[in-house]
Amino acid sequence: MVWQNRRADAGDFPSRTFRRGLVLEKRTLYSGGPRGEPQGFQPPPLQADGTPGYTLARYIPDVENGNTRGFYVLVSDVTELKSTQIALEQRIQELDILAATDALTGIANRRKFLERTRDELARCKRYGTSLTFLMMDVDHFKAVNDTYGHDAGDQLLKILAMTMKDTLRATDTVGRLGGEEFGALLIEDSPMDVEVVARRLHEALRSACVLTERGQEICFTVSIGLADFAVGVNSAEDLMRRADTALYHAKRTGRNRICWYGECSTEPNRSDS
Repeated sequence: MVWQNRRADAGDFPSRTFRRGLVLEKRTLYSGGPRGEPQGFQPPPLQADGTPGYTLARYIPDVENGNTRGFYVLVSDVTELKSTQIALEQRIQELDILAATDALTGIANRRKFLERTRDELARCKRYGTSLTFLMMDVDHFKAVNDTYGHDAGDQLLKILAMTMKDTLRATDTVGRLGGEEFGALLIEDSPMDVEVVARRLHEALRSACVLTERGQEICFTVSIGLADFAVGVNSAEDLMRRADTALYHAKRTGRNRICWYGECSTEPNRSDS
């Protein structure tokens, strides 16, 4: 569609006013028209069924000998193109969420969790704040799967993740590191506060029993390893490695307990995990 107006102040432009600027629905769309500046706009009119429609309009000044005699406006219906663009952007957002989320539990996956760990570690180094890496493992999880089936095991992991989110603060980050191993970042807490939080989480999970489809109740315990940002920690992997060492020390010395990295006197025997 092409509209032509040979006078900048003419009134025959359909449902629009062109004075110092072109106005559509009480919104100024062009302000440089009288100066002969090429411009474009993309107003969102409604279609007949009430859904949003999109048009792309191009303003082309008619200039002769340096004088603007009028203008042309070319309007194209780009609703289908715009709808495709919006759907594509939404799909990209969905894929970004899927790429960062554990499919079973709905919390951060390992990649996203470690990415957040690197960000928080950089902030600690810059501002001198505290950071504690909590790593947790379900005790005897293999026995749960073998006895009650993998569906029951999956339900247990979902309950565990939900309990972590409900127990920890919104500012703390929780994630699934793989299998029955989970992690949490406790931000700006003193060692005493971390100990309180870890024990509260430990007790909450002792009470978070799972009911199977056959009416069987599965109660479980977890072992927790803690490591804070300190001298010798240069990367997120260093911090996670210390928490991992503390976790396996907790499992090797009886399970169902909490262990700080500083309590680990020797490397754990991983065959006892």
